[in-house]
Amino acid sequence: MESLLQVDKLTSLFETQKNNKKNTTGDILDVFPFTTKSALNIKSNYKEVIGELVRNICNVKALKPGKDEEFIHSSNSLVDKIMSSSQLDCDDDSKVDLTRLLDDIFIGQNQELKPIHPFLFNYVPLDKNMNVERYASFIKDTIAVRDDLKKIFVDSEPEDILTEFILNNSPKLENKEKVKNFQNLLPFYENLYAEDMMFLSQHRDYFLNHFQIITNFYMFMYICQLSVKFEEFTKADYSKASPLYFALDWEVMNKRREATGDLQGYKRIRIKSENLFAHVHAMSHLSQNNFCKNDSDIQFFSYKDISLHFEDLNEEEQNKFIKEINEWTNKYCEFFKLTPPEPANDLHSAMTNLFSCIKEGMNSTARFKYGKNIDNLGSGTFLKSRGSYGQVFNITHEFLLVLTAICVKDQRIPLSQLFDEYEKRGILFDRYSKKEIIDLLTSYNIIDKKSDSGDSQYVKPIL
Repeated sequence: MESLLQVDKLTSLFETQKNNKKNTTGDILDVFPFTTKSALNIKSNYKEVIGELVRNICNVKALKPGKDEEFIHSSNSLVDKIMSSSQLDCDDDSKVDLTRLLDDIFIGQNQELKPIHPFLFNYVPLDKNMNVERYASFIKDTIAVRDDLKKIFVDSEPEDILTEFILNNSPKLENKEKVKNFQNLLPFYENLYAEDMMFLSQHRDYFLNHFQIITNFYMFMYICQLSVKFEEFTKADYSKASPLYFALDWEVMNKRREATGDLQGYKRIRIKSENLFAHVHAMSHLSQNNFCKNDSDIQFFSYKDISLHFEDLNEEEQNKFIKEINEWTNKYCEFFKLTPPEPANDLHSAMTNLFSCIKEGMNSTARFKYGKNIDNLGSGTFLKSRGSYGQVFNITHEFLLVLTAICVKDQRIPLSQLFDEYEKRGILFDRYSKKEIIDLLTSYNIIDKKSDSGDSQYVKPIL
């Protein structure tokens, strides 16, 4: 009978690491953009991440250093093009005024590009920090997968003559091949993100102002969701979000609030974040299998994926697979000089044994740094320090309105459905927060109490 877990391949991979005793995932697709060495300062680099993300969506390369880069640092080149292609006979003073106008519209105070059209995100400079490219690739492969997103950036018509002229005189960008680096494990987020982006793209200014923060939100939630589901091993449901309690930025918190608890708040993720690195490696080892002949050498299988394939095996094959996991666990322990566990008799025990041994064989500092990346992604935006309660999931006043806009879209919906839409995206509010939200939306005249069903409450579109 053919081997199901590629124990020989795993052994060979680790033999190459004999001298430095390093863990490896082999040629399996990555799951997170994190490293154990340096974290990306997401606040300082997010504009660059977004620029590279849009280029990945549009399949184009960043501008090469040189003359073309003048386009994104100065409006002088644009003014020269306008002068040379028009019949205007402007004096020097008029040319200065035109340059100032373009600077105000197109170039920021820090001589950075201000995208006034979705396609212009392609011209945001690429930071030399390789982490920027990893994070952009991660977002493209996990939440920005849908091909129809490209229409937002390529097919959007300019709304005025000046924008049209800028687009027509922008440097041409070279095409690049699609390359997949990360495994998408939560397809429902991919669909929600696409639906929200397609809706927002109908409202140009709102899209340009909020595209970055909504993308950041989805990236952060995708990672938080996986950290929860990995801890659930084979019981995890990858078809929908595991609701997590958020608090409102302006609320007073106490220990009786759900958001400060350790069951469904951020504390649950923070406590288990040090396990993330070991989970990724354990599942990467299990992904070295012969379940899928076409792409099993690169596909990342979650614990749940493995269990579903396991159920399709006959009894003899199931016993063989468990035996092979036990065999590899023992070899891993031998490699790292660990005490091997008792052989497992069922799949769940075999998986948890492997995970525990990998965790023990890893450098604790590396595990801590890897998990700490989650804090970095949400800090100051979707996380807030609440004194003795530590970091808590957080929603600001501004983002609550953005979130409500994309949940309601262009048709009024029942208030209860609004909270269902929040939950579909992974956000739960307790009864105190819900009251605050209702009061806020009422103050903005977004709650409509007049309906055919008496005192039912409806939420009106914001955009």
